[in-house]
Amino acid sequence: MSQAKPRHLLDGYKVLDFTHFVAGPTATRMMAGMGAEVVKVELAPHGDQARTVAFLRDKRSAYFIQQNRGKKGICVDMKKPAGAGTNQRAASQVRRDGGKLRPRHYRQHGARL
Repeated sequence: MSQAKPRHLLDGYKVLDFTHFVAGPTATRMMAGMGAEVVKVELAPHGDQARTVAFLRDKRSAYFIQQNRGKKGICVDMKKPAGAGTNQRAASQVRRDGGKLRPRHYRQHGARL
């Protein structure tokens, strides 16, 4: 009798995480913990503002590390054609967008919805 590897609830889901600060990062961190492949998308040139939240250790924010554990990450300049293309390719491969931004915000940064 072979034992199948236990599956997580969200195995097979891919999530683009455009969130920042508390509710969004917490929700997508929980999705990662339930087996989803979560990709944290940060906007160039500065990335997520949570990187600067105090308690810095080794020049890294403990809050940012805690909220983004288990996630992959990319930094994209969506105002440039290459960045918008990267975002569109990534969006075509996901089943859930972990963001609370309005469609207008995505369009301003080159995303097509």
